[in-house]
Amino acid sequence: MTERILTDVGRKLGIVSLSVLRKALELYQLMDVRIDSTTMAALKLTGSCKVIMCLELAATGCGHPFDRVQAVKFSGMNKKMYINSLKATESMLDLQQKLSIKDMAVQFGCTGAINLAQQALNRYESEYDCLSQTDIDFSTTLFQAAALCAACRKLKLRVDKCKLQDLCSVKKSTFDRLVIDLEKHADKLLGDKRIVTQKRPRTFLEEIEQKAQEEFEQSKQAKTEQEAEKTVNFEEWKRKILDSATKGEKAS
Repeated sequence: MTERILTDVGRKLGIVSLSVLRKALELYQLMDVRIDSTTMAALKLTGSCKVIMCLELAATGCGHPFDRVQAVKFSGMNKKMYINSLKATESMLDLQQKLSIKDMAVQFGCTGAINLAQQALNRYESEYDCLSQTDIDFSTTLFQAAALCAACRKLKLRVDKCKLQDLCSVKKSTFDRLVIDLEKHADKLLGDKRIVTQKRPRTFLEEIEQKAQEEFEQSKQAKTEQEAEKTVNFEEWKRKILDSATKGEKAS
């Protein structure tokens, strides 16, 4: 019965791939095991909405294109509610993709903040480990995104904070509080001036170009020195001629 419903709804959304449909069925069954009816109702995961979200999560996981506009329309939710429920479901099913600081920095064009963000997060993790016995996974997207946001703010680099927060599936207040805590560590690092910039090794062609530039500068400097020497010699020669001429006039 469920398999037929998934197939019918999937067809309406342009999904006919058997691998995606099988994955959607697995997720549907996993939701029944992991998410109780009260949570389902709170997330409005009832009827076709539950089927649609399983299809989207399966399609995304399999790299299959998915028409979210149509999905939202069929779900009966507004876009914001649909996305929030989808992200909550994704989190409860442990399907969230972990993004590193580097991944997000490249995506948002703020690679200059990578070192500070990583060091600030390391300090935060060390401090937390000293104060608490609770195990926390600091490699999750939440901590990585918050650290990057904090570093960008301290280095005055532009980054879309809202989009970073969206990657984490948490409330704005939770994200903001974590960013503020990480900013304190970034401040200490900047004050200690211990941020190390990792230089990209030069390529073979860049090495040749650098060497050619150095040789050119040396040649230019040598030529300048030669010109200066010629000028001095000319001035010395001119002075001697004038001295001789002056002495000749006096003698006559």
